[in-house]
Amino acid sequence: MAKATLNAKNRTLVGTGKSKQMRASGQVPGILYGGHMEVQPIVLDKSEAEKFVQSHNVGAKVFVQLEGKEVMALLKDVQRNVFGNSLLHMDLQALTAGENVKLAVHLNFTGKEQLSPDSIAQELLHELEIETTPQYMMDSIDVDVSKLTFGDTLKVADLPIMQDPNIKVLSDPETALFTLVAKSVYKEEPKEGEEAPLFAPPSSKTEEKTAE
Repeated sequence: MAKATLNAKNRTLVGTGKSKQMRASGQVPGILYGGHMEVQPIVLDKSEAEKFVQSHNVGAKVFVQLEGKEVMALLKDVQRNVFGNSLLHMDLQALTAGENVKLAVHLNFTGKEQLSPDSIAQELLHELEIETTPQYMMDSIDVDVSKLTFGDTLKVADLPIMQDPNIKVLSDPETALFTLVAKSVYKEEPKEGEEAPLFAPPSSKTEEKTAE
């Protein structure tokens, strides 16, 4: 897989007004910190940055090309406007090869289309907390749920990554992440303001006798 890259420049202008000017000119302000380097405000091309965040989750590894040097980094945070359709700011954490880093990895549940149509799938956990070195970082974890049957629940302890000697899972092993229940388990409840009937309606025979 080709490594992901972002081109950036050092940013000397800071403040809300300057950030608005950058966005208006097709740029996105950001910040790069950690990894034995001082906090560095940066600016990125908005089109390139948008393309990257659309295809990668928070926690993804990216190589930032900054003023002639390459910095390995972690996508730490993304800020968008209230409508979610415009990128406002990016936080990038610089990484050092061989040093552990803690991150949240997105869980991607696969095989849901093979589950029974009479079932209700519930995704209970969307991210897994792990600790590893940059070499073994991943953008997401695929979790196959195609073989689950009614009443089954997947826990963190069931994930194959638990056996990986290069990765330490920080999430509680007993935490449930996916469960499958039958639709029949959910019974229709009275709407708000309505009460369930105390007595069953009279049968047709009773009605006939009353009419006589």
